Amino acid sequence: MSKPMLDQGFDAFSATQARMKLELDLLRKAVRILAGLDRQTAGTITPKAMQTICAKRGWIKTSTQCFPGDQNRLAFEVYDHATANSGYCEPCVKIPMAMETGDYQRRTLEWVMDIAARHGDVAPAEILVEVFMVL
Repeated sequence: MSKPMLDQGFDAFSATQARMKLELDLLRKAVRILAGLDRQTAGTITPKAMQTICAKRGWIKTSTQCFPGDQNRLAFEVYDHATANSGYCEPCVKIPMAMETGDYQRRTLEWVMDIAARHGDVAPAEILVEVFMVL
């Protein structure tokens, strides 16, 4: 037997409320990272999650960069976008690939800031929320 219409509406409202709470929690987490209060969480963002966000936003992988002196170890994947803000020296963004390096957290935050700046219509916190949604 189907649910009464009133109950169906309540279920949809509850689902919307739950999604809004999740997004608010993720936004809070993103703001804490950007404020420097929780930098360790930036280290949990995987290269795969960053690749997913790049693909969803229309970025295309154009090249890779290896570590200097170690051509067998991938350091970055480089992505370009047709409409990236070209007011920067490099309109591309680089995804750090080596999570074990000491500067991974910093490089991850650089990626977040670069994506936001080159798009021009999105805040870094929004990019972080998108990343956390795919993790």
